[in-house]
Amino acid sequence: MLLIGMILNHFKKIFNELQGNYLNIAPPMLLENINHLIRGANNIKGCFSKHHDNNADPQLWETISAVLEHLNESSKIMQNYMNKHHEKDK
Repeated sequence: MLLIGMILNHFKKIFNELQGNYLNIAPPMLLENINHLIRGANNIKGCFSKHHDNNADPQLWETISAVLEHLNESSKIMQNYMNKHHEKDK
């Protein structure tokens, strides 16, 4: 549960940065951080499935799945943002 709390805190931090003007400063860094969080959440999910035979608390699975869904969507949004700005720069 501590790891999930850490992931959620990082997730909130990234979205707080997204709400500001940070998108114009360091989109590649944000995308890298989002993808790092996705890998971490997938690792946690995989660890629980291997060690607990999917008998983990259903709320835990829902939380991890919700975090992954938001992170994946954020990653797509950030990648699209970067692609659009890359095209403008050409």
